[in-house]
Amino acid sequence: MFALDSIKKSKLPVISIAAASTLFVLYAIVKRTTRSTRKPKEGEIPIPFPDAGFPVIGQLLSLGSVPILQISKWQEALGPLLRLKMGKQQWIMISDPFIGHDIFMTHGAKTSGRPTGSYGYDIYAYNGRGIVFADNTKKWKNTRTAVLSILAQNKVDEYGDILSFEADALIDSLVQNNKNGDEQDINPMKMVHWAAYNCIMRTCFSTRASSPEDPLFLEILDFIDQGGKYAGAFGYLGTFFPWLTWFDNLAQKTEKMQHFVSSYRDRIFNKLIADSLQQENDCLAKGLHKLMDEFELDDLDILVTMSDLIVAGTDTISVSIRWAFAILTHHMDVQDNICKELDAFITTYRRLPSFADREHLPYMTSVQRECMRYRPTVPFNAPHVVNEDFDYQGYHFCEGDILLSNMYLMHKNSTAYSRPDSFTPERFLHLGNKTMMGSAAGNIQQRDHYNFGWGRRICPGIYLAETQIFNVFVKLFAQYKIHPAKNGKYPDLNNFVDGGIVLMPEEYSVRFIQREDAVLV
Repeated sequence: MFALDSIKKSKLPVISIAAASTLFVLYAIVKRTTRSTRKPKEGEIPIPFPDAGFPVIGQLLSLGSVPILQISKWQEALGPLLRLKMGKQQWIMISDPFIGHDIFMTHGAKTSGRPTGSYGYDIYAYNGRGIVFADNTKKWKNTRTAVLSILAQNKVDEYGDILSFEADALIDSLVQNNKNGDEQDINPMKMVHWAAYNCIMRTCFSTRASSPEDPLFLEILDFIDQGGKYAGAFGYLGTFFPWLTWFDNLAQKTEKMQHFVSSYRDRIFNKLIADSLQQENDCLAKGLHKLMDEFELDDLDILVTMSDLIVAGTDTISVSIRWAFAILTHHMDVQDNICKELDAFITTYRRLPSFADREHLPYMTSVQRECMRYRPTVPFNAPHVVNEDFDYQGYHFCEGDILLSNMYLMHKNSTAYSRPDSFTPERFLHLGNKTMMGSAAGNIQQRDHYNFGWGRRICPGIYLAETQIFNVFVKLFAQYKIHPAKNGKYPDLNNFVDGGIVLMPEEYSVRFIQREDAVLV
């Protein structure tokens, strides 16, 4: 965190002069924008009431400490399409999944860009490399195609034993302190993070952390946490006001970000990639390296892309599992139904199910979907940028507009979901053995949730993610159930921690209690 008292006194006069200069620039821009404001078109998306915004900066300072809450209040009052002025940027918030599908899928050729001039694009991704922050260019398309080939269903299935092993390791770690029926309270956060990390590290680099205290694991966890803060909406002032980039430079924020990426991220991932190429075991890094010539990639492309996979594959999966544990503690009846379904499979086939057996476990897979709908992992999808003007149902979208999906409200849409505030796994039983990946790529009427994004920007690792979550559910509920802590306190489902990119549950403790009626394999 940057504090005023951390700025050296020798710089204070400079800041005072700079502040005065800024006021003059602000005044000039206000005058100019007042004269040049265009006349709104008929049907234009409403902007929040004037009291919520200021000249030049717009709604930037009106969002509060948790933007998703304030934006949701505005959208509940003003409708599913909302235009916010964020400094130099125009943001359009979308809270209706059907509108989101039309804009990101039907108009996908015009809405798949990424904003430049940000920490993510400029610094982390070295001007748009990788798959997360890269703009809609040939380089991004080549990189994404290569990544999709190494994350294809048949490729992920080859890692089945590895993913199963890591699920076992997670459950063992959660119950290791249980003795003679005395189940201990445990905060699962660190263990779940460790398990998610090991799954993605073993598939990407064929390595793992032996414990949650592993130095490399802690280093990468710190990188993910700090990087998430930098990549958050307010991490880089130059994103909103290019003419104030000098302030980021003055406060040494830009320099700190660049140093953080080059000496911290790059040091770690260059070594991981080099080590993986020397191993006999196959892994995603080796697979991507073999595709370099075919897809015109270089070493920096590989570095940023592997970083993308580790960050996305650790944080989001960890948060999804922690929310699931928290939710299911409140629903013992749902846990009972999962256990009955698993027991029936084990009794019939004398083994634990794999992801290929999901057609026999429609209720359990429906619970997984409902957990991700009921408490979304992210507040907003990664921002899309409009590449070309277009009209949609009387609304005009301009080139350069930034589009974000309000995941909180999308998953509470009463047209898409009956009784959206109710935790109801049965709502997804009709999807049968259809994967989340299949739902995300299909008709909007068949989508289960929207956490993985939209259209050309949809997450390429969906199949890997849902396989991991499936394995954790199988290994856990075949032998255990989740109970509240000894003091009777349940996890809080109504509050969360804003992690910048993700919405995390507040820390909680639960007990993982052995099932007396478990069917032994």
